[in-house]
Amino acid sequence: MCLSLPYTAFAESSSVAGVRVGTTTERTRLVLDMSAKVSYHFFRLDNPERIVLDLSDASVDILISPDSYTGTPILDLSYAPRAGEDLRVVVNLAEGDYQIRHFALTPNADAQRGHRLVVDIVLRSEGAVPKGPVEADSTAIGVTASATLAQNAIQEPQPANEAIAPSLSQAEVGSSTTSAESASAPPVVAVTESAPQSTAAVVSAPVVSTRPPPAATVSASRATLQRRKPKTGTLVDFSGTWQHEWAWGTESSESQKFESIIQPRWDVRFANGVDLTAILRVRADAVGDLGPTDRRPPNYSDISAPWFNSGEAEVSLRELFVDFQLGVSDWRLGKQQVVWGQADGIKVLDVVNPQSFREFILDDFDDSRIPLWTANVTVPIGEAASLQLLWIPDTTYHELAELDTPYGFSSPRIIPQVPITTLGEVDKPENPFSDSDAGFALSGFVDGWDLSLNYLYRYLDAPVLPVRVRGPLNLTLEPEYRRSHLLGGTFSNAFGDVSLRGEFAYNSESFQPTNTLANEAVAESEEFSALIGIDWALSMDALLSAQIYNSFLFDHVDIMARDESEQTLTLLYQQDFVNATWRFRGIGIHSLNDGDTQLQLKLSYWMTSDLQLWMGADTFSGNRQGLFGQFRERDRVLVGFEYGF
Repeated sequence: MCLSLPYTAFAESSSVAGVRVGTTTERTRLVLDMSAKVSYHFFRLDNPERIVLDLSDASVDILISPDSYTGTPILDLSYAPRAGEDLRVVVNLAEGDYQIRHFALTPNADAQRGHRLVVDIVLRSEGAVPKGPVEADSTAIGVTASATLAQNAIQEPQPANEAIAPSLSQAEVGSSTTSAESASAPPVVAVTESAPQSTAAVVSAPVVSTRPPPAATVSASRATLQRRKPKTGTLVDFSGTWQHEWAWGTESSESQKFESIIQPRWDVRFANGVDLTAILRVRADAVGDLGPTDRRPPNYSDISAPWFNSGEAEVSLRELFVDFQLGVSDWRLGKQQVVWGQADGIKVLDVVNPQSFREFILDDFDDSRIPLWTANVTVPIGEAASLQLLWIPDTTYHELAELDTPYGFSSPRIIPQVPITTLGEVDKPENPFSDSDAGFALSGFVDGWDLSLNYLYRYLDAPVLPVRVRGPLNLTLEPEYRRSHLLGGTFSNAFGDVSLRGEFAYNSESFQPTNTLANEAVAESEEFSALIGIDWALSMDALLSAQIYNSFLFDHVDIMARDESEQTLTLLYQQDFVNATWRFRGIGIHSLNDGDTQLQLKLSYWMTSDLQLWMGADTFSGNRQGLFGQFRERDRVLVGFEYGF
């Protein structure tokens, strides 16, 4: 029997830069890290059972050790040149009845992942047992899945969730990471292999916002790889995405946006081991109602501001950073995203980078998060912990929607409900040294639990809005930024098909609008917030996730616009269909205090591995005073596509 499936993903010269294998009780996942986009052809052979991948215009830059797939259905993995410039990869399998799924993944900036080819091997016959040798692997670490599919995996426009276990979620089978794509972040597992440093001795696996479907204990190992010298001194790869979306307001009966965003990306690998990544963003909106309209929006620092901006267009440097290793530490310097926490739709610890609210919280966090110029250093501690250090001299803060745009804030939770006659100048920090932010994340794996302790000394990204008397009839709103200490942490573990996760944060300062002019219409309080999430993998292709979030003010007073304790519930359902070419995703967020709700529905179809189409709807309901109810006349339907090039 020969089953042939032509599958064109990409087309340009590429090489296999890494091979990783992870296993769960349900499947084995083989990941080929590619240096660039690649087109490939997949087919299967029997007698014996084999998987064949023919990679066009490709080569291999590593030596693959059998230790990387010991104890899996993979008996052997080999490769050879084919037809001159092509590469054939052959995977020999143990006897059994297998379901094979394969797909290509485009780069995920958050999880620091490039192009990948992924092959899932699912054993359908319960009695089948791999006949290959099963030996102890000194480079492997047993990990219990920490949580299920989450924000980045859910938001990432890919044909299937790449991660299937914690070491897979934390960089797909355990290599160094950040955020998407997912992934970026509170680190989690650092494994020092017995191989020398020159053979990829240190494996760092930080937790990003990508949560994999839960599974039983996972054994993940990274191949002992010995890199060959590049054929040239410097390797350069060009790729990118073009995303276009049309949103129609159902209440206003007019377009909210007709917007294209093109993000070209350059990845440069130098012979000395330094990697450079540059991503530009070009936005064009034929409607132009979402803003911001300022040539230089006031929330940005001089070094992060767009090169050009208007309501209809933007040209900016999205990200620019270098990656390198210094001793055992991993360094990322430059404009980047850093993701803490794993919550869906709610931010507890994901506050390192500010956010654009031009579409409230409807846009993917990966897209709405504003990258900052940051020094990001990760140092492994022992065999199961790491320390991430951050210094952020970039004084850029939240980009709030302008008041006359569809998602301009009106809720008393944000805007003081007192008569204001004048809007004053914004008092914004500008000194990159005295006004910089700094923090750390200490992460580890203890008795099956992924744990982190996070600290950040920062300016709050949302401005405080004091109202000051500047004359007999002059009440002036004078926005300013104030500092706060954040101390928090995360935890996660899996129990069969159900995973438990959570995060908490203590803020030494929070500032709440009031309904009087007392104390300039602002009340100050310490705040503690916590979130508990339960994720249930209904099947290999379906996920149900529920969260409860609570925010508590220690110094609450009656004049505050919010309650002392506030609870929010979220419910997420995601289902893949037709070999993961279709995906339905729905998430609802409901405030128990205000009784208002936000609901997002999206149906996606991957026409090819690099072309995704979607349609969806965003709705709001409930009390106009609430965060969601303030937009109850802003319901919309939308269609869009994303093309990877």
